[in-house]
Amino acid sequence: MIIGVYGKDASIRKNALVYIHGLGKVDALIYGSQNGSEELRKHAESSSLFGEVLVIRAENVLAEIEDNEERETILSFCQTSPHTIIFDELEEILEIKKLLEKHSDHFFDGTSEKKKSAFPSALCNALKRRDKKNAWVEYLRLKDEGEAEMLHGAILWQMRKLWEESISGSSMPYTCEELARKNKDLVVLVHEAHRGNCDLREGMEKWVLGL
Repeated sequence: MIIGVYGKDASIRKNALVYIHGLGKVDALIYGSQNGSEELRKHAESSSLFGEVLVIRAENVLAEIEDNEERETILSFCQTSPHTIIFDELEEILEIKKLLEKHSDHFFDGTSEKKKSAFPSALCNALKRRDKKNAWVEYLRLKDEGEAEMLHGAILWQMRKLWEESISGSSMPYTCEELARKNKDLVVLVHEAHRGNCDLREGMEKWVLGL
């Protein structure tokens, strides 16, 4: 699976990072350099000890490659990898954007001049209060705006934050066990959506209604 993060827009990059955090720890970080593409290929075709899916993050690797056909070759190769590969391209090069849109399973378009939707603070606050009615109303208002992955990332960020606070002893309207289960359900949901087994927007609406 390829996740593309493109451009300099701060709000989109924040949402992308929240989403990436939900995938788990990054197992390998590769920076754009003369040997960056070779290192990326090596990690993409590697096998973990117990067959786990690794999370590999490549920062500005495509920008360091001048030939566009070589960029496409690398992206096509990474699509065959069993691992999750994040291409994070800060420099706004149109050819790279087009390739990332084409090859990414999930693409975060952070083009600077584009107007982006704000972080869903009202929804996150309703989740914190366990206010199912207002959380659902806010979700319905937002569900058709922007990318489903960014909305999922914001929800996951809020629920993980609540779980961490619960572990530390903070009082809240969820038990620690409930928060652990709800966070797990969110992670399972996005993986099932990636496999084409469900619709992410509809799945998140059912999750909100299950608060």
